Amino acid sequence: MSEPAIVRARPLGDTGDYVNLLLMSAPEFFPALYGDRFEKVIREMFSCPENTFSYENVDVIKADGVTAGMVLRYDLKTSTRQRNNTGMLMFKHMGRKMLPRLKHMLWVDSVLVKMDEGTLYVSNMTVYPQFRQRGLATRMLRHCEDLARKTGNKRIALDVEPSHELAMQLYRSFGLHVVGEPKRTTIGRQKFEFLRMEKEV
Repeated sequence: MSEPAIVRARPLGDTGDYVNLLLMSAPEFFPALYGDRFEKVIREMFSCPENTFSYENVDVIKADGVTAGMVLRYDLKTSTRQRNNTGMLMFKHMGRKMLPRLKHMLWVDSVLVKMDEGTLYVSNMTVYPQFRQRGLATRMLRHCEDLARKTGNKRIALDVEPSHELAMQLYRSFGLHVVGEPKRTTIGRQKFEFLRMEKEV
């Protein structure tokens, strides 16, 4: 059994795992937000540079020679620089199907993932079920903490659905704490609630 290693995602070799893991990290929210084209759109965006879903913002953790999990992360500077290109790529791949979803996407951008300067935002992170209980998620959080320091950021932050109790336990055990009020939205008939959690680094 080899020692797990965290490496930058590759635009070709890690596409399938990235799409699977991203959907696993938000199995109800992403389909509600992006619709039935989610997997195709994210697959295309992953391979393109300079957008927030790009391989450039993704690290994968390898265990036993295969991808065991991934983390999508970026800071305010990166998010600001990539925002316009992200929107244009979304429209390119979704076309008119994006229009009825636009207000929800704008809510995500302006409310859910909004961050202050000095924050490394952990957008999505998950580990395949067969690799859980091995400390891999904690290792990825530690990696994000180290990356935040290296890039001059003062904290890591993420948003989590409070119904995800195991995730909440993991984040609290790592030293993240809830800040601010819950963020709520409704997409179609589905209601979603998120809590912001942060940790100073």
